[in-house]
Amino acid sequence: MFRFPHCLLAVAVPFLSAGPVLANWQPMAEPNQWREVRSSLIEAGKLNKAPWIFLEALDTEKVQAAEYMLNPSANKGYVTFQGALLLRRNLQKEWTVRLIEMRALCSKGVLERRDSEGVWQSYPGRPGTLGKVQWICDQP
Repeated sequence: MFRFPHCLLAVAVPFLSAGPVLANWQPMAEPNQWREVRSSLIEAGKLNKAPWIFLEALDTEKVQAAEYMLNPSANKGYVTFQGALLLRRNLQKEWTVRLIEMRALCSKGVLERRDSEGVWQSYPGRPGTLGKVQWICDQP
């Protein structure tokens, strides 16, 4: 099974991290396992059909999760994008899809998420966040 040793999962789920700070971080190609999960969620109407960009995944006995981003858009000093977390805990049958409005603050190397009130909140950083932010900022 596909495994990443470092991750962060919770309802305020920070995006999964790929370990130490990597200035040249880039996502790997979407594994077939996750392509199949994403396709089934699209077919079930739980995720919109779009050119989602696979970022990272975690697959353990207790949690399976994958992160995706969509529509990165450059603004002055930051990049906004739609994040999607595909999540299944304790090998439940059903998958949960969490859509998260995100932004990468390019000069600070941090991520933020928009809360239900529309306010940008700090997204907890982890090792690897700086490299991921740099990669996101290079996309639009």
